[in-house]
Amino acid sequence: MESQIPARQTTSKFDVPWIDPQIKRMGRKKQRLYNKLKKSKKESDKVAFQSLKKETNKAVKKAHWDYVNKALT
Repeated sequence: MESQIPARQTTSKFDVPWIDPQIKRMGRKKQRLYNKLKKSKKESDKVAFQSLKKETNKAVKKAHWDYVNKALT
């Protein structure tokens, strides 16, 4: 019976209050572009991935700081 019971619980990586559905969508799109880049190895796919990666990171940082500032005021 012990082999059927998980030893520990897992947590969600995106379980933070400032990650909204729009940012989650951006993350999924970024992952799709990354997978496409790894298969095709095209320069155009690389540029598209890097651009979306930068945009996603900016959105996450902005959302985080907005959340922090709102919590402090």
